[in-house]
Amino acid sequence: MMPSPRTEPLVSIIIPCFNGEAFVSTAIRSALDQTYPNKEVIVIDDGSNDRSLAAIRSFGADIRWETGPNRGGGAARNLGLELATGELIQFLDADDALDVKKLERQIPLTLLNPDAVVYCDHWLCETPSCRQPVLRSRGSDEWDPVVFVLRHRTVHTVAPLHRCEWLREVRGFREGLPASQEFDLHLRLAASGRRFVHLPEPLFTVWRHPESVSSDTGKTFAALLEFLPEIVSTIASRGELTLDRRREFAAYMARAGRLCLRYGQKSAGLELLAHAEALDSNAADRAAYGTAARVVKQAFGSMAVERFSHLRRVLSGVANRSS
Repeated sequence: MMPSPRTEPLVSIIIPCFNGEAFVSTAIRSALDQTYPNKEVIVIDDGSNDRSLAAIRSFGADIRWETGPNRGGGAARNLGLELATGELIQFLDADDALDVKKLERQIPLTLLNPDAVVYCDHWLCETPSCRQPVLRSRGSDEWDPVVFVLRHRTVHTVAPLHRCEWLREVRGFREGLPASQEFDLHLRLAASGRRFVHLPEPLFTVWRHPESVSSDTGKTFAALLEFLPEIVSTIASRGELTLDRRREFAAYMARAGRLCLRYGQKSAGLELLAHAEALDSNAADRAAYGTAARVVKQAFGSMAVERFSHLRRVLSGVANRSS
C-alpha cells in the first residue's frame, strides 16, 4: 500500500545527457510517466553537439533543464543534484528507461528503511527483441556495507533511490572520473555508514552499447586507482579498516590488477597488485591466483603469470579450431 499523500516525499529524477538524441526522449518520457505522482524531472545537457538539446526542450514546462559545456557524467549529475528540491533522488542515464512503477514500488521500502539505500534489479537489452532480467538477490542487509559494495560493485547507477542529504554529505559524484563512477559513489556511501537493501524486482531497462565506457574493461579497472587507495586511506584514518575490510579490499584490488594486465593496462595493473599485497598479501594471492599461478608468481613475478595465461588461452583456441 502506498503511503498517504501527506507522507509522499518529493523525488527528483536527474537525467544527464551527452549526444543522446536517439534515446533521451524515451528516458524523459519514462520519468514523466511514473505512477508515483510527487516528482520533478531535471535534465542536464552536458554539451551535446547533436540534436539532444532540441529533444530535451520539446518537453517544455514538464521538465527543468540546463545546458553547458561538456564536463562529463559526474559533473552533470552533480549539477542536477544542486538544482534538485526533492528529498529523494533518482538518477537516470539518458540511454536507459524507468519502468512506470519504479518509484511506486521502491519508495515504500525506502521509507521502511530510513538508514539504508534501497536498490532494485533491472532488465538488460542488447537488441530491441532481447530483454533479459539481471537479478541481484543477495543478503545485503546482514553484511558490512563496505564489504557488500566491494563484492557486488555492479549495482547500477539507476538502481538505488538515494536520499539527497546523504549524497550531498559525500559530495556527490567524483567529477572527471572516466569509469566506475557509481562504484566510487556507492563505496563512499557505504564507508559513511549507509546500508544497502535489495528490492528483488527489475524496475528499469539498460541498453548495452558496444562503445560504452563500461565495455572497455581495461579502462574501467585502471580508473580504480583514482579513488580506491584514497577510500582505503580515509577508512583507515578513522580506525575503521577492519580485518574483513582489509582482506576484501586486497582481494578486489588483486583481481582488478590482473584484469588490467590482461587488457593492456600494465602500469595500473602492477600498481593495483602492489596496493593489494600491501593490504593483505595472502588474501590478494588467494583471490587472484590459483595454486599453480601462485607458484609461478612467487618464482617469476606477476607478469610471468599473465604471459603464461595468455599462452594457454592461445593454445586452447588453436586446439578448439583444430577439433
